[in-house]
Amino acid sequence: MLSYRHAFHAGNHADVIKHLTLVLCCEHLCKKDKPFSYLDTHAGAGMYDLNSEAAKKNSEYLNGIDRLANTASVPEVFRSYLSLIEQAKKKNRFAYPGSPWFAAQVLRPYDQLNLFELHTNDHAKLRQLFSSDKRVRIHNLDGYQSVKSLFPPASRRGITLIDPPYELEHEYQSVLSTLKEGIKRFNTGIYLAWYPLINRDGSAKSKAWEKMLKHIQSDFSQEQLHIQFSPDTEAKGMYGSGLAIINPPWGLAEQLQEALSFLCKNTGNQKSQFKIEARAVNQHNQNR
Repeated sequence: MLSYRHAFHAGNHADVIKHLTLVLCCEHLCKKDKPFSYLDTHAGAGMYDLNSEAAKKNSEYLNGIDRLANTASVPEVFRSYLSLIEQAKKKNRFAYPGSPWFAAQVLRPYDQLNLFELHTNDHAKLRQLFSSDKRVRIHNLDGYQSVKSLFPPASRRGITLIDPPYELEHEYQSVLSTLKEGIKRFNTGIYLAWYPLINRDGSAKSKAWEKMLKHIQSDFSQEQLHIQFSPDTEAKGMYGSGLAIINPPWGLAEQLQEALSFLCKNTGNQKSQFKIEARAVNQHNQNR
């Protein structure tokens, strides 16, 4: 099932926390003069137009990137993220980048990107976007199966973003399986698993993210960082989103604490909230 198109949601509040975190993680790995790899299991089109019919259908970006970009005195933690968006706008003032574009701007000439996208149209756009970038390998394959053939990377350093549409309930289990396969082959890599917070009566998805999160917290021995941001906790449908971060870089928790606190105070909604939880190495799991 490939009906999901991220163009309808580009630049929303979920993109803000996801892409901010990705940029910060990439910058952390760039502090050492050693190569690393970036793997994106659901890369999408790579670049979106917020003036398009799709983006303007629900105008989710208005309470996402537009609200942040138009807020005075934004903290330093957002500087690189917002600067990259301004860079993208030089070609199209309505542009909003996807995760592979953000990563490609931060990664260095000797780093490598592997991007997976199954949707025919988005795959074609992705290939065109990176047609002249020799660091980038684009695959029209199932991203959930990507780690089996690519891990461990030769550099033994890397970031993996698992960012599916969760159209079907079984995708929550697919995320878990991908994490298990990845960590089994490359247990020191940084893994970012995005998920939606859903409030919908009678929907199995409303509890599916909770089950997935409990498994991530209990099944892996690595250090973890969990964040959630909800602009409106009483909204129906997707009221927020979260990131499960395995092997978070040093200092990331403090950066995201500052960022989420600022976002929460500037949503224009008193019902907004955020949560951040650091989990140390699980000694029980480590010794099993």
